[in-house]
Amino acid sequence: MKNVSIGAWRERTRLGLGLSIIAAGAGLQLLQWLHTAMPG
Repeated sequence: MKNVSIGAWRERTRLGLGLSIIAAGAGLQLLQWLHTAMPG
């Protein structure tokens, strides 16, 4: 029972990490795009 919960928690953590990394990458790309889109 304990091992199953630990496995699920680890999987959820990995999913959260992946999502946060994707979100960070998208945010950086958006910032870069805004920087290049702004005149001057």
